[in-house]
Amino acid sequence: MSSRKRKLINKKAKIEIDRYPLVEVEWIDIVSDASWQSLKDLERAEPAKVITKGHLFSDVKVVKVFADYALNEHDKTKIDEVGNTTVIPKSCVLNIKKV
Repeated sequence: MSSRKRKLINKKAKIEIDRYPLVEVEWIDIVSDASWQSLKDLERAEPAKVITKGHLFSDVKVVKVFADYALNEHDKTKIDEVGNTTVIPKSCVLNIKKV
């Protein structure tokens, strides 16, 4: 994975959102199906390859991404809250690249 070779998070940024780069994470997700299907259909079933885009919060033990954020009312350089978060096991991540 490309992110293991270089640091993507800029801990020295003066504006907090600039610490968290906009990234595209390619990863493998679980697929489940509660409907009746033939054994041949099940044999052809595969996990889903998905893309998640957002700001990279962390990629140390797991990959954590957030899509939305609210700035502090009094200090627009600080983030108060984040939303639309995704936490992905690193073993499922195929690639992380800056957008």
